[in-house]
Amino acid sequence: NSFGKKLPLSALLEAPTIEKLAKLIGDKGDSSSSSSSWLNSPQPGSSRPTLFCIPPAGNSLLGFANLVRHLGEDQPFYVPQPLGLEGETEPHERVEDMAEHYIKEIQTIQPDGPYYLGGRCFGGIVAFEMARQLSQQGQKVALLALIDGGMPPNIYLKYRNENGTQRSKSLAEYWQSFIYFCRKGQLLTILDYRYRKTLRKLKARFSQNQAQPDLLMANVQKVFLSHMKARAEYLPASSYSGKITIFASGTLRLDQQASWEELATEGIDCHFVGGSHGTIDQEPHVGVLAARLRACIDEA
Repeated sequence: NSFGKKLPLSALLEAPTIEKLAKLIGDKGDSSSSSSSWLNSPQPGSSRPTLFCIPPAGNSLLGFANLVRHLGEDQPFYVPQPLGLEGETEPHERVEDMAEHYIKEIQTIQPDGPYYLGGRCFGGIVAFEMARQLSQQGQKVALLALIDGGMPPNIYLKYRNENGTQRSKSLAEYWQSFIYFCRKGQLLTILDYRYRKTLRKLKARFSQNQAQPDLLMANVQKVFLSHMKARAEYLPASSYSGKITIFASGTLRLDQQASWEELATEGIDCHFVGGSHGTIDQEPHVGVLAARLRACIDEA
C-alpha cells in the first residue's frame, strides 16, 4: 500500500533480497496475476508433470518453499491460493466447494488429466475431494499424495466438535495412543511435538493479549477457522476410484490411516518419512520427503 502496488505472497520467494524486492515493486504492470501461484514454472523442453499441491488450513504457498527446493528446479509446482487470505473475499466454508474452485483453477492451466495432486495436512483432505470429483468427471488422477494428511474423514469426525475444535479424549483413547507410539518407538517424537505445540499456543495467546493482531493475521485466523469448520463437517459423498499415497511423519498414527482404504478403491501406499507433523517438511526430513515424492511422480 505504501508504494501503491499490490504484490502476491510469492513475491517473497521471487525476490528474497531487498534489492530484488525493490526492482519488483518498481516494475510496471500488475504483479498479482494467477502466475503468483507458481513456485516452479514448467521448464522449456521438460516433460515433467505439474504437481498441484494444496496448503494446510489458513496457509499459503510459502509453506512449500523448502520442499520445492529439494524437489528440484525441473519439477513444476503449483499452489492454488485459498480464498480470504488477503481479505479479497470470504473463505470457503465447505471442502467440496473448495475442491470445485481449485479444480476450475488448475484446469485453466491443464484442461485434461492425468493430474498429479498433493496436499499437506488439511490440504490433503481437499486434494482427496479434488481427486474424487475429477474421477467422477472422467478425468484420470495419476497421483494423489497426502503429506501427513491427518485422520481420514470417517475417523476425524469422531474426535472433533462442529466448529472444528478437538473433543476431549477419554482415558482409554489416550492410553491407546500411548501404547501405539511405544510399540512403534515414536513416543519421544510425539511427546516433543505435543510440548512444542503447547508452547506455540501459549506464545500466540500471550501475543494476542499484548497487542491487537494486524489485518493479515486477522485474515489468516479467519481462513483457518473456516477451514477447520469445513474439515469437521466433511464426509465424502462417495469413494475415490484410485490409490492414495501417504507420506507420514512420526506423529501420524498409521493404524488410523488404514481407514483410507474404505474411501479408495485401489487402496493406500504408505511411506514413512520421519520427523513430526511440524518438521516433516524441514531439515533433515524434507530431503527424504522430496526424494520419495519425486520417485512416486516418476513411477506414476
